Amino acid sequence: MVIVHDRVPDMKRYPPLPDIFLDNVPHIPWAFHMCEWTGTLLLVIWMLVLLLHKHRFILVRRFFALSGTVFLLRCITMLITSLSVPGTHLQCQPRPPSSGPEDYALAELLSKMKQAYVIWKGAGMSIQGVRTCGDYMFSGHTVALTMLNFFITEYTPRDIYLLHTFTWMLNMFGIFF
Repeated sequence: MVIVHDRVPDMKRYPPLPDIFLDNVPHIPWAFHMCEWTGTLLLVIWMLVLLLHKHRFILVRRFFALSGTVFLLRCITMLITSLSVPGTHLQCQPRPPSSGPEDYALAELLSKMKQAYVIWKGAGMSIQGVRTCGDYMFSGHTVALTMLNFFITEYTPRDIYLLHTFTWMLNMFGIFF
């Protein structure tokens, strides 16, 4: 994320790409925060499922294996593809380089490690104060919401229709807003 954030194209030279959905729906400022709250709610439901499930450690291993694989593919996709910023409401620019001629490489590495820690500590969520740019093609929020939803619906009894419908509605809301 730190490397991708520094590779964001200039918003003046590369305007947002045409998008049927974003061009016809007005910007809703609170929608992204609601998406993150739906992800938090899905995570709480998943934790409850794990707490009550007989084979919780197997489920945790499966969840981390699949999530890790998908997020690794996301990292590769973001590194090789730089898309323009999707809207003028986002203020994205590369971070200024570290100052100081001595040990420039070390200062730059430490700066990137510090930024990576901030992203990790805040779980990449804007409700935790994390600001990132450049991950527009392969949304981490969509990945997290969908993985949580799939695991909840797969590892809960089939007759809990209300829970399954609720988690699918949360997933769809989070993806589209």
